[in-house]
Amino acid sequence: MRRFREDENELPYLVYETRESRKRSHSQQPLDIRFEDIPFSEFPSYVNRLLLAPNHKSNLISSVDVKPRQCTFSIRQSDEGVQIKFKVKNQYLESNITVFYNPAYSSFERQSYANYHNGLEALPWFKNEVARVEREIGMKFWECGSGFDYKCGDGKFLLKDSYTVIVFFGDESDTSDYYEYKVDFENKELKMYHLTSFSEWFSYYI
Repeated sequence: MRRFREDENELPYLVYETRESRKRSHSQQPLDIRFEDIPFSEFPSYVNRLLLAPNHKSNLISSVDVKPRQCTFSIRQSDEGVQIKFKVKNQYLESNITVFYNPAYSSFERQSYANYHNGLEALPWFKNEVARVEREIGMKFWECGSGFDYKCGDGKFLLKDSYTVIVFFGDESDTSDYYEYKVDFENKELKMYHLTSFSEWFSYYI
């Protein structure tokens, strides 16, 4: 059966700042500075601990805009640049977004985007809606996808307060069509969003 889970191939972070990283000499020792699970309110303070030129530090700080209050970040600086993982969650879901910042070009590139919907999937109204849709379309619930909305590009990273969750339904066949329903959180229901044919899906991935 086809799967639609977002990319979860994210490297784990260790809670430490490597020895000598703050006192780096001109030897061949690789640059490796890491911090983990820091409240986003402290983002400027930790960026200022990195071994970046002052203008690159200020540019990185001003280029990141995070709207949700319940957000933490992990940051790692290597010889290639700066990797930042943002973790944001609410009662329905958790989103982990990892981006790479290249100081030389003041650019951001998304590396991975993983979402977990345990809170939503445990709610009685969601389970009832899933059962209703299964009866109506004759397809089985596969999984949930998507999460907090964000923009990454043009030298900026914006993490929004809004979020979107898509629910996938299909059968056990690898050549079937599948249905996408969007979660209406206000009205606590699933609304038809898109029907993707197998040929459409196959042409997208080849």
